[in-house]
Parts: sequence; structure tokens; C-alpha cells
Amino acid sequence: MKEHDIQMMGIQETRTPHNTRETRKEYTWFFSGENRKEGYTAGVAIIIHNTIVQSIIDIEPIPDRLII
Repeated sequence: MKEHDIQMMGIQETRTPHNTRETRKEYTWFFSGENRKEGYTAGVAIIIHNTIVQSIIDIEPIPDRLII
């Protein structure tokens, strides 16, 4: 993302079983996962550059294949 100056990206198959937000050095990750599944293999996320993350009003995870 940094190399190509991408400010926002959606990803799938994260294999993260939680609905969570992770703030890292340059990007904030919003994950949508399903906490109750055994053998978890799905999940999606939105990654947003920290310079624009304050413009986000709300992120709603809809386990485990959708996020709005």
C-alpha cells in the first residue's frame, strides 16, 4: 500500500476470528470475523491510512464475510 500510495483497501480471507480494530504505525486495520466458529478460515478487513482514518464515521463488522 505504501509503495503504490494506496490510502484505503479491502481484503478478504484474513483468518482473524475477531471483530477488532488495530492501529499500527501508518495504517489502521478494521477486522470482521466470527468468534464462535471452530476451524475458522474466513474474515475480511478494511485497511485505512492513519492520515484519513479520522474521516471515518463508523465501521460495522457483520460476521464473518461482510464489513460496512
